[in-house]
Amino acid sequence: MKTEINQDLYIELLQNELIYERAEHKNTISDLEIEAKYKEVIESDLARNINEKYQIQQEKSELEKRIEFLEGLIFELGDDLEDVQEDLQSDIEREALGHKALVKELKKEIYDYGMETTRIKKENAELKKVIVELRRGSEEVAS
Repeated sequence: MKTEINQDLYIELLQNELIYERAEHKNTISDLEIEAKYKEVIESDLARNINEKYQIQQEKSELEKRIEFLEGLIFELGDDLEDVQEDLQSDIEREALGHKALVKELKKEIYDYGMETTRIKKENAELKKVIVELRRGSEEVAS
């Protein structure tokens, strides 16, 4: 009977150990399933990150092209601005020369008008003298 008890105890012990091992096995399988899910999430995040990085690189490349294009436009605008400034300066200088010539011509005309006015005043004074003398002569004839 003692061997039977020992055998029963041994069987019970083995059954308990089997229950324990099954529980451990289930826990290990659960842990592996959880780790597999984490792995899937990490792989998904990694794929998304790689895709986002590629898109960012594409956007960066596109922006760099735009910046290069805009820098070219700015350079061209600078050249155009310099050309306009030079043209305006030339126009201003031409106008200034034109104004100087006009002022010189106007001064000459004013001088000529002044001389003509002086000549007319002299003639007017002489005519007044002649008129005065004619009046005196006609007064003498009338008397």
